[in-house]
Amino acid sequence: MLLLSRAALAQLLPMKNVVEITEDFFRSFSPSEYTTPQRVVVQMPERRAVWLFMPAYSTAQSKVTVKIINEYLANPQYSLPKAFGMLVLFDLERGLPLALMDSVYITEARTGAMSGVATRYMAREDSTSVGLIGSGIQAWAQLEAMLAVRGVEEVHVFSPTKANRERFCERAAHELGIRATPYDSPRKAVEGRDIVITATNSEKPVLSGEWISRGAHVNSIGVLPNRRELDEETIRKASKIVADMREFVIKEAGDIIHAINSGIIGQSDIMELSAVVREGRSIRESRDEITLFKSVGFAAIDLFTASEAYRIARERGAGVEVEF
Repeated sequence: MLLLSRAALAQLLPMKNVVEITEDFFRSFSPSEYTTPQRVVVQMPERRAVWLFMPAYSTAQSKVTVKIINEYLANPQYSLPKAFGMLVLFDLERGLPLALMDSVYITEARTGAMSGVATRYMAREDSTSVGLIGSGIQAWAQLEAMLAVRGVEEVHVFSPTKANRERFCERAAHELGIRATPYDSPRKAVEGRDIVITATNSEKPVLSGEWISRGAHVNSIGVLPNRRELDEETIRKASKIVADMREFVIKEAGDIIHAINSGIIGQSDIMELSAVVREGRSIRESRDEITLFKSVGFAAIDLFTASEAYRIARERGAGVEVEF
């Protein structure tokens, strides 16, 4: 069995490559080839924690995966990451364990890449500015994905903690070579931007539709039924709404659930990213329309990404081989 650490995965799967892998997935995705039971979510409010268990298998890939990932909101006060997890990859035919890999990197990379693919088909081609709410590891992955698909020149960042947003901007300027400016309010960060991203774990809306400029594209990755990154006006103003997988978004994205229950949108108003990618062209019909991509993630894309990581690792002789 092959062990693949976060560092090894980062070498094997830089964001530009993950965007291409993710686009290939959505172009070829067929629900009949993947079985993805609804994930198990275990809330632990007394510890400000949540655990997710996500199994899947694919006849197309001949693989089985089980992903375990958690989120502990109090961890930063102990100088620990908010999330830990692992993904186990098995051979479908014989049940042999093939690899054990860091699931946090898989999750953040494919989540960023999904927004990258959506942005490729939904944002204006001349988009150069990003307004970002959030400064964690997923916010970074989202920004990397934007640079992979658009000529981003500047990012404007809001995060509640001053030190975090300043540190994020310093890193973006140094590592990505773009202008990066921290702000003390979310409105200042997103108003007038071409691409707006919410990468938070907020239970209350962090983005107001009043702040979104005409022609903007919004990526929202908030997840869990009790969390809402987007207010009603944001969803109301979006002329096109695309989900990574509609089936899961309408069950697990709190802001979309609220919008449906409030009659703002119907389930049929939500398109799926796979259909958009297979169409092979931008779905934007005018420069002024506002578009929205909403993702919650699902186990089939984890399986596909992990399978690719395993294949590339074998080709390059990467990882650590252990007997199971």
